[in-house]
Amino acid sequence: MEHGEKRGAWIYDIEIVPAQRGKGYGRTLPHAVEQLVIEHGVDRVGLNVFAGSSIARKLYESTGYQATSLHMRKTLR
Repeated sequence: MEHGEKRGAWIYDIEIVPAQRGKGYGRTLPHAVEQLVIEHGVDRVGLNVFAGSSIARKLYESTGYQATSLHMRKTLR
């Protein structure tokens, strides 16, 4: 890594059990991760949102996350 070059962090899995959804945990957890990685000198965080997860996508977009890629697939059988 070059001097001054920043690294990225990655959120691999966030799952809120059904009984606890809608209480703000999905918004709080990524924010807590962001604060932690900032403390370690990291300047960006990435995560995946599955195509069918429109609620999750809207949540992350509302907190400043932007789509950076799109994967597509076609089932042949």
